[in-house]
Amino acid sequence: MMHFDAQPPKVGCVGAAWIFLFSVFLTSSLFAGTVTGKASFEGAPGENPKIDMGADPVCQSLNPGTAFQQRIIVNPNGTLKNVFVYLKEGIGDQVFPIPSTPAVLDQQACAYEPRVLGMQANQLLAIINSDPTLHNVHAFSKNSPEFNLGMPLQGMKLKKTFSNPEVMVKMKCDVHPWMTGYIGVLNHPFFSV
Repeated sequence: MMHFDAQPPKVGCVGAAWIFLFSVFLTSSLFAGTVTGKASFEGAPGENPKIDMGADPVCQSLNPGTAFQQRIIVNPNGTLKNVFVYLKEGIGDQVFPIPSTPAVLDQQACAYEPRVLGMQANQLLAIINSDPTLHNVHAFSKNSPEFNLGMPLQGMKLKKTFSNPEVMVKMKCDVHPWMTGYIGVLNHPFFSV
């Protein structure tokens, strides 16, 4: 069931899940403002699909028990995890400094962490393989050049950028088909996950 407390027309919300609910409050002056959001879920979310990690004993050992895909994650307070909230319109021709701190996408326990990430165009993206197994990172970008790079060593790091805004860039590990993540790339800093 969808529930909207408030939906200003210039705020976008994208979730990794196919069902999401949100409430967004926007207060602004001429060039300043605050964006806050809360994605809520009502009803029974159903079960996330089980992941069969049997083809990679390392992934299986890093995830004892049953592992599940993270399609819909509902927190105990009814809020959703992995929802990208951002300012969709209204900044005009303003130019914002690119953060000097890189956004970080890690491969931990055979999953992307975080699963949903926000960053600015041309901001450095640090990609890390924290697992003792082969991963690759495949960016299915439409507005910036795609990349598909192997990461065979634990501790290996790559540095990439996305030159143009895009909501959302799908990330996938071609070695482990359950590993997906999403990156919201914007030309401003007004976003949150």
